[in-house]
Parts: sequence; structure tokens; C-alpha cells
Amino acid sequence: EENNKYADTNTQQKDTSVNSTKMKRFDLNVEAVIHPCCTTPFHHLQIQIEEFILALGKSTSTYHDGPVDISEAPASITSSCLKVAISLDQTFATSIASWTVSNIKVHTYTLNDAPFEPEELDDGNTNEDPITVCETLQLPHTTLHTAWDNLIMPPDVKSNLLSYAFTGLHFSKKNVSPHVINWNRVLLLYGPPGTGKTTLCRALAQKLSIRMHNVFPSGGYLLEIKSHSLFSKWFSESGKLISRLFGRIREMVEDEPDSLFCVLIDEIESLAGSRINKNAVAEPSDAIRAVNSLLTSLDSIRSLQNVIVLSTTNITDCIDDAFVNRVDWCVKIGFPSIEARYEILRSCVDELCRAGVISENDSRIESYKKAVQSVNESDSGRHLLDCAQLAEGLSGRSLRKLPFQSHAFHVRSQDDISLSEFLSALKLGIGAKVRGEI
Repeated sequence: EENNKYADTNTQQKDTSVNSTKMKRFDLNVEAVIHPCCTTPFHHLQIQIEEFILALGKSTSTYHDGPVDISEAPASITSSCLKVAISLDQTFATSIASWTVSNIKVHTYTLNDAPFEPEELDDGNTNEDPITVCETLQLPHTTLHTAWDNLIMPPDVKSNLLSYAFTGLHFSKKNVSPHVINWNRVLLLYGPPGTGKTTLCRALAQKLSIRMHNVFPSGGYLLEIKSHSLFSKWFSESGKLISRLFGRIREMVEDEPDSLFCVLIDEIESLAGSRINKNAVAEPSDAIRAVNSLLTSLDSIRSLQNVIVLSTTNITDCIDDAFVNRVDWCVKIGFPSIEARYEILRSCVDELCRAGVISENDSRIESYKKAVQSVNESDSGRHLLDCAQLAEGLSGRSLRKLPFQSHAFHVRSQDDISLSEFLSALKLGIGAKVRGEI
């Protein structure tokens, strides 16, 4: 059972749901960003958007993942909505036939732009300035608006994460006894640095605040715990700091039962390192107290229905077994596949085309599937495919740095360049990165 905790979701491509042998019908999720000055009640807008999407499906017979052109929509929609998008992240597809849709779910929301609010605690010494142990962001937030869509991963990863979170919160709202069915609403993402674990947690929190607005109508909060700040320079205070922080979190969660709280603990090994390993060091007691305090704190918020804990690590061997036992699901986020590498690089090229760094008269690059099928060796998609193959073993973070690095070191010009010129520079940049030269 312990070995199964760390499962590679990249191998879980088949639909294993109870309806997999039947004709699949889907709920179509439509997300609409509403203008902050809109005076139309949201429930009226939801009805109007649903009717518009239904008519769109009848006229085109197909729903495509992504933004919807609302220029021909009723004036009430065009004047109130900043963006309307169809999200097929739970269907493993980029488009579906309209007749397969059983229900249209419209999620309307406005975006917050308030900055992170720091949560400060004193460090056990009244002569010292308080330290920031947590930062709170109200969701949905402008800085996370495109985070989910920009994360290019195997489709089952995002879909399964959403299903996991929905189920955990659904069981809590239904008052399913945790003494009979064991779940803690604690998730752990693990894998190499730069693979998008932290961004995925933030994006998941944003997505949940949008999709579960009917359950949590007051919206949501992302609470990012500053793990390293919780280790006090005053002996034996770290455990107390952790207890006090989670006490604050519990107060916040209890004060706003109609809000969803997503607690993010990045680099969880800082707080939940193995107590066995800590026993081998010279002064283990404070670190052990910190782990004990974290475990007790997690148990204390387990009964709260509107909180979920998201954690990440680059290292799994040093995490305490007791913490792993409290995790519902450990998800491996590995290096991107060749298709993911291609699509990451393609999104970067599209952005450079949009910004005019690459000449606008060059056409956009085709999708991975079309590039693989292309027999034209001079096709831009084939050139980008060569770049993606060369970039094997690079993280998503490294891939998104490469267009800038390639332009800086292999273009060396502020003049607009052609697509073919940039792809040649990109290939040189990837080669240099693989060789460790940049």
C-alpha cells in the first residue's frame, strides 16, 4: 500500500469510470469572466449564457475547448462578459460533439486583483519583529487567470486532480463519516524541480473557486505557508509557531463557512521531514516537535468541510511516513512528454507572434498531431518537432526560458525576425541548454 501511494498518473490514460462501457455523455463547463461593474444578477447571466451556448452547439454541432466568440451574442452578454470559455478538461478531448452534452454548467465570476495579504506571527521573542508565515490571496484572482490553461500536461493529470478535489469536498459537504471512509483532503505533488507542481496547485485552487461557486458562494482563498519562516531561531519555538499558524487558519475557515480555503505548503519536506532521519542529527528535538505539530494541526482541521491542503516536494525519500499516511493521493509530476514539449514551445512561439517579435505575416504553427503527420520537411511544425525531440529531459520551466535565451544569444537583434529564423535560433538554444552551456 505504501508503494502505491506514489503513483505515476502519466500511465493512467484509460477511462476507468463506471460508465466507460456505455455511451459517454458529458457536462459541459462554461466559464464566464464578468465585468466588475456589471449590474445584471449573475443567475440571469447564467441563463442567457446557457441559451447562447446551446444555440451555438445546435448551429455548429461541435463544442471546442477554449474561448468562445461572443461578438454575435446578445447585448446583455457582450456588455457584461469579459470572456466566455468552454472547458473540456474533464473529457480528455479538445472538442466534442454537441449531442454528447447532457448538461451545460455556466460558472460566472469576477476576478480579484488585491495583492497577497501577509499573516505575521512573532518569533517567540517580544524584542523581535514579527515574521511572515503565510500569505493569503482571494480567489479567483487575476494573476492566476490563465494558469490552468497554460499548464501543458497529460490530460488525465488535470482531470484526475479536479475529480479528486470535487469528491473530497463533496464527501465533506454530505457529512460522510471520516471514521468509516478515510480521506483527509490532503494532496501531495512530487517530482523534479521546474515541472509545474506549485503552479498546478495554485491553478487548481483557482479552478476550484470557480467551479464550486454554487457550494462556496463567497469565493475562495489561497493560503501559501512560508515553510522556511516557520523554523524559529529560538529553540523549541518552531512547533509552537506551526500550532499558532494553523490555529489562525482554523479561525479563518470557521469564520467563513461559505468560502473555500486551499492551504498550499510548498516544499513540504521542510516541515514534514522524516523524524527517523532527524534522530541522527545532533539537535533533533525542535525539528521533531515541528513535524509532530504539523501532523496534529492537520488532524485538527480534518473535520472542517471547506478546506483542502495542497503540498509539493522535489524529494520523497525524506518525508515522514506519518505525513504520507495522511495524504489521500500522491501524484507524480514528471518531465514533459514530447507532445507536451512541442505544445509548450508552440505556445511560446504563438506569444512571440502575438507580440510582434516574430513577423506577423508568418502563419501560426500547427498542432502536434498535424506536425507528426506532415510529410513536408520544410514545414514549420516539423522544425518545431525537431526542437521538441532535442529538448528531451528538460522541465517545463526550462522550456519556457529557452525562447528568451535563444533570442538573446542566437538572434542578437531587436529587429523583427521571421518564424524560420527564430526556429533556427531556438534549436541552437536547446542544444546549448542540453550541453549545459546556458
